[in-house]
Amino acid sequence: MLDRDCRDRVVKDLREAPQQVHAGLTVIRDVVLEYAAACLQAGASGVFLASQMANYDALTREEYQEFGVAYDLPILESLQGKSRLTMLHACRQNVMFELVAGYPVDVINWADRAVTGPTLAQARQMSGKALAGGLAVETLFNGTADDVRREVRDAVVQTGGRGFMLTPGCTINARSPAANLHAARQALAEGLS
Repeated sequence: MLDRDCRDRVVKDLREAPQQVHAGLTVIRDVVLEYAAACLQAGASGVFLASQMANYDALTREEYQEFGVAYDLPILESLQGKSRLTMLHACRQNVMFELVAGYPVDVINWADRAVTGPTLAQARQMSGKALAGGLAVETLFNGTADDVRREVRDAVVQTGGRGFMLTPGCTINARSPAANLHAARQALAEGLS
């Protein structure tokens, strides 16, 4: 995961030395292509690809099309017909959902609870793909079990419980209370019954 200083350096370099960044991204793309193929060959059922930069806080739309989409798509296209489940995670807030909604993936995950959106309901209108989300990482870590249940119920309402995977918008803090994780599971089971 890119830390803040590294992300800032990447953005500076792609603006000041784009050819060198393209050369580096080409190597990374080729390695990921080989790695994904090897994982599938070894028996993996699917692939999870995370994008750290598909958000307006990091890049402009044009920059991401040049330095993100151009490298993401060959990887994702290579998985078609080979990966049984391909999931994309657009990291951070203020995601470029309108760009990633067109990616050849089965499931899209992002911080749908972020004020910058889109919500699950909005994303459903933008993409016919399965959606993964519904829980704020902060709610799982700092909220009450009732807070978690509210988010789960709302997510089920927004999606109708179809084409939907209940997940947080990013990684779960390992110290999240077990009671909150149990509340999420219970609320989902109740919401789908």
